[in-house]
Amino acid sequence: MPDANTTSRERYSKLAPLHISAEMLLVSLALMFFSPGFQIKSKNHQKGVPLKPSSGGDFIEYLDAIRCLPEKADRYFHQLGPILHRMVEHGLLVDMGVGGGAYVMLPNHYYTFYELSKLRQRGGLWMAKVLGGRLVHHLASPAIVHIVGENDQGEREGSGIIFDKHHVLTCKHVVSGMRLAPTQAFQGKTVTVDKVFTHPSEDVAVIRIKEPLTTVPGLGFVDPVVSQKVYRFGYSRVPCSVPSSTGTSPLVMQSGEVTNESTLFLGGTKLFLYSAISRPGDSGGAVISDDGYVVGMTTELLDSRAERKEGEEVFSPHYAGIPSGVLAKAVSELGLGVQIPMETYE
Repeated sequence: MPDANTTSRERYSKLAPLHISAEMLLVSLALMFFSPGFQIKSKNHQKGVPLKPSSGGDFIEYLDAIRCLPEKADRYFHQLGPILHRMVEHGLLVDMGVGGGAYVMLPNHYYTFYELSKLRQRGGLWMAKVLGGRLVHHLASPAIVHIVGENDQGEREGSGIIFDKHHVLTCKHVVSGMRLAPTQAFQGKTVTVDKVFTHPSEDVAVIRIKEPLTTVPGLGFVDPVVSQKVYRFGYSRVPCSVPSSTGTSPLVMQSGEVTNESTLFLGGTKLFLYSAISRPGDSGGAVISDDGYVVGMTTELLDSRAERKEGEEVFSPHYAGIPSGVLAKAVSELGLGVQIPMETYE
């Protein structure tokens, strides 16, 4: 009798999660495959014959034909099924039900009439609702940079957002609270600070970099909406962590939701509130919605302190951000010849 410890039988279905890049490819292929236009162009479609929705089994056959997976596509039905389901849930596919002779593992038929704006077509962040925070982190994190410098108390740091190949968006209080290091480690390389521009009234600043940076395709900005799920990105210091080879702290992503989309504060400052925890160093980092849009930028903590009996002080923080519309207006007023890429839905 074979020893169970020395022999194994390879199961047919694959259970291990796919890499995020493979999931992105499958979403893109599904959106194309289930479109009526793809059927019309297909060699199998004859003129005068009514179009019929394709099935999950048809999609499996197509994936095998183009050989986009390492092995036979039907071995991946545990991964394909949830992807198609989430595409239906978020409006990318229309579920037409089960048809005759269906592939039992993926029996439903689908159509898609999903459209992308010109801005979204440039990248893959439109898949964020389907593939979740893992995709947002994978695609958006290259746009978030660690800004370093020093003041009389020692090292200072903050975060920034690359929105143009030579410009980084951050908070005014980040750059005004430090002597900015003349060179920075952005995107794994050393770059040179050319000039810093600060807005006269908003907590907004732009750092111009001499060397070209890599922008994230399709990274668009929209204003926040209450109850919207968001991910806060930033380079807050992590105790006992070992800096990377470039000397930067680890990038941290924290989830939460927008708790108030627009509040006016003393001095005419307009902010939004969210529940994702922010820490020193996160200022200037992006707040990104679960559908892949930058809805704002983290600003200083709103410190609310109250007193309990016997003079005990209670710390009750509110985490705040500058809405994208305010950011876009402030950058435009700086007159730098660059603009925040606001979504126009065209």
